[in-house]
Amino acid sequence: MTRQPLAISVMPGKVVIKLQKMNMLL
Repeated sequence: MTRQPLAISVMPGKVVIKLQKMNMLL
């Protein structure tokens, strides 16, 4: 998450969705 602070601040929705998908896979 520290790699793309701009992406998180610009599109937090996509980051949340990505994290949710990763959690589902795990």
